[in-house]
Amino acid sequence: MESVAFRPGGLNRYFAALCKEFERMPDWDTRVIRWSDHVTVKRAGVVGTAKRVVFYLRKGLDDRSEIVDSHFSFYGLAYILGRSLSGRKSGYTFISHFHGPWYAESRIAKPRRLNSFKFKRLIEKFVYSRSTIIVVLSEFFRDYLVEHFGVEGEKIHILKPGVDTEWFFYREFDKPRLSATNLLAVRRLDARMGLDVAIRALPHMDPSATLTIAGDGRERGSLEGLVSELGLMGRVHFAGKVSDRQLVTLYQTHDATVVPSIALEGFGMVVLESLSCGTPVVASRLGGLVEALEEFDSSLLVDPGSPEALASRISAVVASGAPTRESCRAFALSHEWSSVAKNHSDLYRASRDG
Repeated sequence: MESVAFRPGGLNRYFAALCKEFERMPDWDTRVIRWSDHVTVKRAGVVGTAKRVVFYLRKGLDDRSEIVDSHFSFYGLAYILGRSLSGRKSGYTFISHFHGPWYAESRIAKPRRLNSFKFKRLIEKFVYSRSTIIVVLSEFFRDYLVEHFGVEGEKIHILKPGVDTEWFFYREFDKPRLSATNLLAVRRLDARMGLDVAIRALPHMDPSATLTIAGDGRERGSLEGLVSELGLMGRVHFAGKVSDRQLVTLYQTHDATVVPSIALEGFGMVVLESLSCGTPVVASRLGGLVEALEEFDSSLLVDPGSPEALASRISAVVASGAPTRESCRAFALSHEWSSVAKNHSDLYRASRDG
């Protein structure tokens, strides 16, 4: 994996938070293996990929851990091969965290690379078949594994993610908020994130409503073109990559966070982060987002792909003041990482002792 500073995103943030909690547990000797801890420059293309494969292959050759938890199938494959070449291919428990179908996400982002999708799917299927346990963040991804990879349901365990409520904190404001509606989207700029839907929702809202998009990605150019086409240059701001500290401030100072995904959303950690800062979330009724929000307030879910539905729901939330910032924060407090890590610890121990 990579650090959040090296490559921002929900997967790396999840990985970092879980590792942080395990390093606090005295009964676990935790070894964290991250590619970004050994490089200073992001390397792209064939050479960079080969270097990563060799890195994790060598870790597999040298490692003697009893329990191994992989969070990305490609790196997991290299580790498994290294462990096999070392002559220690048995005697350890291999666990996979399924954060989403690598091949399917790539197919949406780069639809012309058919052979690449097939290759990625083969890698995923092999790694999941070699996994003793697979951890998913939602029922949606459990069902996806069963249907698309043929994984036996009994080896899949649902452990929902948590949120660092100390870092993503709620604060009262001394001054009243601006009368304009300020919306925030914290997303990688990929097609499946539905950011075009959020942009298209603005013309259906009060003319003073604005949207800040935090994140970068291959779709930035097309999204900027859409903003220009709709004449929204003064209402949509592309913040690009932001630091963790900036992210907290963005959550705290906006009226609502939008998560308009249109495909393959396993949970959406931004939901808990925003709620922890006291900011309500309006999201697509899709995949794990349903599970993330339904137990809090199902009215915050809208049909995916509909700018009109998104605009209507956002306007209602902001106008009514419901849910309140206090209730958002209270819900997030029931999803702290300490309890999530305890659930993982119990699962790891059962896999080792069982």
